[in-house]
Amino acid sequence: MNHSVYENTKKETWGILLLWACFALWVMIPCYLLGYQQAPEETLKMVLGFPSWVFWGIALPWLGSNLVIILFVCFGMAEDPLDAHESSGTATTSPKGKSEK
Repeated sequence: MNHSVYENTKKETWGILLLWACFALWVMIPCYLLGYQQAPEETLKMVLGFPSWVFWGIALPWLGSNLVIILFVCFGMAEDPLDAHESSGTATTSPKGKSEK
């Protein structure tokens, strides 16, 4: 299936925005529930040396988002030519006015 550069860009933009929204919710919900909803006199629960709200609400989403971004860049993005003349092989004019092939 052959998509234009605009269609690929639009698809990738919506994908990134959806990922951003998912990870933003993943950060906000655990931080709110595990951090703000805790009574002041309660002792903090620790996970791998972090307070639980930091681990579940900051560290894990950070690692997860980096992994998803790497996978998206490697396998989800299309490699489109940015110049229409690049793919057709026709001569183009440089900014200095010289003809290039």
